[in-house]
Amino acid sequence: LYVLPYVSLVLEKERHMRRMVTIYNRNRPKHERLKVCALYGDLTLSNSSILRTHILVCTIEKANFVANCLISMNKASSLGSVVIGEYIIS
Repeated sequence: LYVLPYVSLVLEKERHMRRMVTIYNRNRPKHERLKVCALYGDLTLSNSSILRTHILVCTIEKANFVANCLISMNKASSLGSVVIGEYIIS
């Protein structure tokens, strides 16, 4: 879960991650390929899509949504790491 404060940063990071994952996925069988998704604004993902996504780039509001979904499904342990980027605390 990669959390960013603005939609523009989410979109930029998603593009970057997709480029990296494309290289990684190049010669891998389908079941070993990584999947990247962005989640912001009015976009939603089903519970099964959340579980199938390896790298989810999102805004803080959607990160809260994803965390609540995982907790409600008893799948919080499937969350490998959370990266919070580009935040400035004043």
